[in-house]
Amino acid sequence: MATNESVTPSPQAAATTSIPLPPPAVGPAPSVEDRVAPAAARLDALLVLAVVAFAFLSASFAAANSDFFLQTAAGRLLAEGRYHFGVDPFACTTEGVYWTNHSWLFGVVTHAVYDSFPGHGADDACIGGIILVVAKAVLVAVLAGLMIATGRQRGQSLWIPAACAALAVLAMSPRLFLHSTTLSYLYLGLTLFLLRRPRWDAPPQPETPAKKGKAKDAAPVAVGYPFKALWAIPPLCLLWVNTDGWFLLGPIAVGLYLAGGLIEQAQTHAADRGDRPAPGELKTLVFVWLASVLVCFINPHHYHAFMPPEQLGLTDGAKTLLLAEQDRIPGVLPENTQFRPVFVSPLDDLYYNQTVIGKNVAGIAYYPLLALGFVSFALNFRALRPWRIMLWLPFAVLSLFSARAIPFFAVVGGPLMALNFLDVGARVGTLAFANEKGWHAWRVIGRVLCVVAAIALIVGTVPGWVQAQPFERRRVAFHVHVEPSWKAAGAQLALWRQQGLISDADGWFNLSPDVANYMAYFGDGERGFLDLRLQLYDPAAAGDYVKVRDGLGSLGDEESSPNEPPPPEAPWRVVFAKRKVRYVILYNESSRPPRKTYLKAMVRMLHTPAEFTPLYANGDVYIFGWNAPQQKPLPQWATMRLNDDREAFGPAAQPVERAHPPAAPHAREWYEALWLPEKPRSPAVNLSMFRQLSQDARMGAWQQEEFSRWQATMGTAGCALGVPGTYAFIQPNIQGAHEASLDPPAPSGTYLTIRQIQQSLADNPDDPGAYVALARAYSQLLWSTKERERSFNQGFPHVALIRHTQIVTALNQAIKLDPDLDAAHQLLAEHYANCRRLGLPNYLDHIPKTTFFDVQLQ
Repeated sequence: MATNESVTPSPQAAATTSIPLPPPAVGPAPSVEDRVAPAAARLDALLVLAVVAFAFLSASFAAANSDFFLQTAAGRLLAEGRYHFGVDPFACTTEGVYWTNHSWLFGVVTHAVYDSFPGHGADDACIGGIILVVAKAVLVAVLAGLMIATGRQRGQSLWIPAACAALAVLAMSPRLFLHSTTLSYLYLGLTLFLLRRPRWDAPPQPETPAKKGKAKDAAPVAVGYPFKALWAIPPLCLLWVNTDGWFLLGPIAVGLYLAGGLIEQAQTHAADRGDRPAPGELKTLVFVWLASVLVCFINPHHYHAFMPPEQLGLTDGAKTLLLAEQDRIPGVLPENTQFRPVFVSPLDDLYYNQTVIGKNVAGIAYYPLLALGFVSFALNFRALRPWRIMLWLPFAVLSLFSARAIPFFAVVGGPLMALNFLDVGARVGTLAFANEKGWHAWRVIGRVLCVVAAIALIVGTVPGWVQAQPFERRRVAFHVHVEPSWKAAGAQLALWRQQGLISDADGWFNLSPDVANYMAYFGDGERGFLDLRLQLYDPAAAGDYVKVRDGLGSLGDEESSPNEPPPPEAPWRVVFAKRKVRYVILYNESSRPPRKTYLKAMVRMLHTPAEFTPLYANGDVYIFGWNAPQQKPLPQWATMRLNDDREAFGPAAQPVERAHPPAAPHAREWYEALWLPEKPRSPAVNLSMFRQLSQDARMGAWQQEEFSRWQATMGTAGCALGVPGTYAFIQPNIQGAHEASLDPPAPSGTYLTIRQIQQSLADNPDDPGAYVALARAYSQLLWSTKERERSFNQGFPHVALIRHTQIVTALNQAIKLDPDLDAAHQLLAEHYANCRRLGLPNYLDHIPKTTFFDVQLQ
């Protein structure tokens, strides 16, 4: 019989029994925005860092602008108590003209830093120069940060402001010289930042209704903005007016911002006006603007400071110089153009057709900066901020007028463009597709592309590839570059002054404006004729400069030759006598081949020994003394005069110091420019040109003198022997035999050239131009001296063979280093043509094959 019994679970079963719990609460899945935001923030930070680094490197190049030395020289005179405000100590054509030196404070600072360390003015490794270049780069990096901060409001993305700042820095980078104007870029950026600072840093404030009398639909205005930052602008303008001539942009920017705020406040239609002026802000701005204008009178020049910047070329003297260079072929930059590239406009075909001016990455960047700025305003047409238009438009017009104002437009246009695009982005973010996954992916991809572009700009900046040619001038470096030629010329001028050979009363004519800047620093009282401070020169002085320049053949008729005797009323005679000019100084940068301006003037003076006495030649600097045709040269010039014979064969002749073993030449590949700087071009290359021209002039004078003697002899023979005797004397064979019996001047200049070029190649075996100059000197010895007759007519073919080997070896080495060097190919072709014409291969056929020089002419 079945019974019912209760079953008690075992302890083990009770332990394993669990009570089911409800599932854990699951929160909402993270949105796409939340997942993208951290990556976007990291990319923004990386982009800002890359843009600031790009700005720092863009300003980190060797300071080689000559006006740095003029400003530093003015600071040195002021520190030594030898400077008087309003008086120009650097030009002989500015007597009675008031010089407004806006950059006097900048000059004092650069003098205190640069000249306080050993090696200033002589050594590129001077600590003072390194400090100045690094400080300039740091200030430009700070400017980039200010533009990024000005181009956004608190809480907005950094992506667009950083990208716009990168484009702005790229557009302004060609003008980031070690000059007081670079400080003006910083001052303008700081002014805009201070104008925007109250709104950028303002916390959310309650809104108040529109003022009585306004339309009912007027947008509410936020209150409670702090205005203390605005009062930092007047002290900034006070510093600005004593630093640079662009100080007027400070009060102008404040005035434009104020005018835009007044227009914006007067608008009554309902629209998005998140940054409208706060109550009391415009009133504060009025007082700030008035204070900014008034403090500009606190400077050593007082009201004289209120003048257009000299870089705009608005003075009568500048117009005279530009008018003299108007006639030219469109898009072509003549070699002898001096002033037009300085005052070129971005609308000029000369700007965008020349790689040395605007046809490069940095120069072309101005056009997208201008176009994108216009597009940003067009996209915000229905919600325009008047203050933005009031600032952007005048600076855009100024940059279109002069390329030297592009950096100021970049400082203003970059942040304003960013603000406009941020407004567009805010409106796009309210649309439906902005929440889709693909749209957020593009936000990340866009940031990545901008970071990659910024890194590419950094890489291209290191070797200078984003700038104008030659790229090596803008390679990343930290020093003030001192031309070796000016170092030596400064020492020579100091020695002449110590010996009493030159005085302050002597005027100097410089064919290049840069010469006056160098003379201001390296000389001590030598005053140039004209420089780029064109506000100092009246039309008469500028016209005299053009007359002398044209008269010396630099810009004259291309069909005329400087070898021809000058006309009786040569323009330089009148100008030099009126301006009390006694010396002419020529200068050509060693990094550039000699210009036609330079060569024709040099040839003219070398072939006019009755007026011009060569006194000094070293590298790229050449000095001539001038005396009127009816006057004798100054007595001291006999001591100062160049003497190639003494220098080449005298006891002071310097032998070539060669390394053992000599360094092998190396043709640098294009990618090696990233880490391997190019060695500078030797000044001896340009000096060799002077030696050759001087030797030609010397030979021409000797031939003319011997021909005059031959004519005199022929006349005497005609009187003594009659007409048949005279006829015999003019026979070509008799005259040729007479010329062959004469001893021409020794080719001392050619020997000096060979010696100096060999020394330069020992120091830098990678210079193709030096090999061409060496081959040209050897060629001159073979074809223009007694060596030619001894080789081909007197039975010494080994001399021609040695010269032939030297010429061909040097030219082949030049072509190996630079296959596109036209001068080397042309000289090699001319040499082989001369060999064929004079039968040099026939001489080589008679040389035994065991000879050391076994050369086969092709």
